[in-house]
Amino acid sequence: MVRIIVAVALALSVAAGGTVYAAQASMPGDALYPVKLGSEQMAMMLPGNDLARAERGLEFANRRMEELESLAAGGSTQHLERARERYEHALNQTLTRIEEAMDKGLAAGNVTARVEEATRKHIEVLNRVYEQVPDVAKPSIARAMEASQRGHDAARQALERMGPPDGAGPPEGAGPPEGAGPPDGAGPPGDLPGGP
Repeated sequence: MVRIIVAVALALSVAAGGTVYAAQASMPGDALYPVKLGSEQMAMMLPGNDLARAERGLEFANRRMEELESLAAGGSTQHLERARERYEHALNQTLTRIEEAMDKGLAAGNVTARVEEATRKHIEVLNRVYEQVPDVAKPSIARAMEASQRGHDAARQALERMGPPDGAGPPEGAGPPEGAGPPDGAGPPGDLPGGP
């Protein structure tokens, strides 16, 4: 009897894992899309600090951007607004986790720089998408562009507050070689031939 229960539990685990795996390629409106979103919500609850969760949130924001682009390219405008909402939610989660990490004194510079770069790319994608979609879908894309810009600005401001990374700058002892200077006979610009 125990063997049967273990076999059934194992079969259900394999089936569920296969479903989650298959759901990763799903798009808004697909039957497995809620499974994809559910697996992402579970991933956000996995152990790890705020930086790990910010990384995951950025990964999910990137996925939502890919979905927006794919929906627009395929002419499917029905799910664009919902995809935009999910993109904005993932981006906001990422930024919130970065702020929480900074408040705890964690070094969030790397993930913050990736958010700044990703949102810059998102804005470029959304500009292209805006030109592709029919007029009825343009407001959703415009709101996504605004969210991307806010995320980009927030990441840039966070990076400015953090200052340069530890150890940034020239290595100790760096500078011109000993005895380096202008060539013999060189002087101020006024001493150049044809100068004043």
